Amino acid sequence: MAAATDTEFAAWAASARAGVDGFLEDWWSPAGPWSRELDRQVASHLEGLRSAITYSACAPGKRIRPLVLLAAAGDEGGTAGAAVQAAAALECIHAYSLVHDDLPAMDDDDLRRGRPTSHRVHGEATAILVGDALQAEAFAMLATLDAPAHAIADLVRVLARAAGAGGMVGGQQLDVEGSPHVADVHRLKTGALLGAAARMGSVLAGHDPATQELHGHCGSELGTLFQLVDDLLDAVASSDRTGKSAGTDERRGRRTAVSTHGVAEVRSAVERQHARCRRLAQDLHPGGPRLAVICDVVRDRAG
Repeated sequence: MAAATDTEFAAWAASARAGVDGFLEDWWSPAGPWSRELDRQVASHLEGLRSAITYSACAPGKRIRPLVLLAAAGDEGGTAGAAVQAAAALECIHAYSLVHDDLPAMDDDDLRRGRPTSHRVHGEATAILVGDALQAEAFAMLATLDAPAHAIADLVRVLARAAGAGGMVGGQQLDVEGSPHVADVHRLKTGALLGAAARMGSVLAGHDPATQELHGHCGSELGTLFQLVDDLLDAVASSDRTGKSAGTDERRGRRTAVSTHGVAEVRSAVERQHARCRRLAQDLHPGGPRLAVICDVVRDRAG
C-alpha cells in the first residue's frame, strides 16, 4: 500500500469508525445479541443497566485503538466482519477502563468525552457494573468471531494479557500509587492495549508470529506517544479541548512526564517518540501507511 494521503486516510477512518460504532450500537440495542441471550422479562428488568452500558460503550470518541487494529489487519483482515467485531471488543475494554478510571476511588472525574462521567449519571454502583459487563462482553464478542479457532484463541490471549495485571490494570495500579517509574506507567497503562490492537490486527491478517510481534511493538510505542501527549494536554489544555477534566494530574499529585521533566522537555519527547513510531510503522505491511498516519494524528493532538 502506498503512503496514505490525508484525504484517503480521513475517508477510511470515517468508514472504519462508522463500522465499529454501528456494531456496538447493534450489539447493545434492545434487540441485539446481548439482549437476545436473556429471557425477555429479565431483559426488561435490566433495561437500566443496558442503557448505562450504551452510554459509555457508544459514547463519541476518536476510536484510536479500533483504527490501529483495522489498519494492521489491512486488506487481508478487511474493515468488515471479523475485524470490525474484534475492534468493537477492543473498544469495549477501553470503554470499561475509562468508566472505572473515572470512579471516585480512582480519578474521581466529572467529565469524559465531553459528557458527565458514568458514575455521575448512573451512580457509582451501576458504573462499576457497567465496567464489569463491558469487560466480560468483550470476550464474548471475540469468542463468537467468524474466524479460525486458533485465531480466536490468539486474539483472546493477546487482549486478556494486555488488559490484565501485567498490562493496563498493572499500569493503572502504578499510576494510583504515584509510581516514579513514569515510563513503566506509560508502557502498561496505555502501551499494552495499543500494542494488543496492532497485534490483533496482525493475527487477523494471518501474519506469522514474528510479524505479529513487530506490529505489537509498533502499537506499544504508539501507546507511549499517546500517553506523553495525554500528560501534556492535562497540563496545558482546557477541558473544552480534551473533553475531560483538565489539570487533574497536578491536583492529585500524580507523577507524569510533565511533572517529572517539564512541558518543554515533554514536547521534545513527543516529537522524538513520533519519529520513532513512524519509522516502525513504515516498515510494516500492508497497514504501515495507515498506521503512520495514525501516529501523526496522535502527535497532532499536542497542538
